[in-house]
Amino acid sequence: MTNDLTTLFQEIMRDVYSRKPPKIIWEESPHALIVNMSIDQRGQTGEELVQRVLEGKGCKVDYNRHGLDKDKDWDIMVNNIPIEIKMATIGKAGRTFQHESLEKNAKFEALILIDIAPHDFYVSFYDYVEIPWEKMHRRKNSIFYKFDLSLKNLVENNRKIETTEEFFAKYKAMEKKTLVRLAAKKDKTEL
Repeated sequence: MTNDLTTLFQEIMRDVYSRKPPKIIWEESPHALIVNMSIDQRGQTGEELVQRVLEGKGCKVDYNRHGLDKDKDWDIMVNNIPIEIKMATIGKAGRTFQHESLEKNAKFEALILIDIAPHDFYVSFYDYVEIPWEKMHRRKNSIFYKFDLSLKNLVENNRKIETTEEFFAKYKAMEKKTLVRLAAKKDKTEL
């Protein structure tokens, strides 16, 4: 046995790791860097992905990447729709994605969930009224909801996206529903 604690610890780590290696391997995957980012950096990465795709497709996008406005209840404004964006990486077991800190009373009108696996992107677009709040749970003594999505569900619901064209088409379908709902809501308030 070695006297050096670091060498001993490395030996033990390799031994324990080899007994039950993780199901999800990020090393050398195209998205590997994401697991080394802080939670805030991951969120900013998702927000900037949405910004760049939608601006590239001609949408009017208002995004403050520095997040200086702490009073706003949304991450990005696209074609006058306030949108909340959440990004998650697949869990170690390779079955679920966990989106934290969704606030039901926040003033966003649409939700985009970006789920990252080592080799795949899954994106879910929701008009606010489509968000399944009843399937979420809240942390104890918290107003925030946690939205878990299974890989199986994402695959079954055709949420895998490979191109900016696919992303944009699915975004536009959500945007259309949201704009129709907001127009109807506006008409009701003007009566």
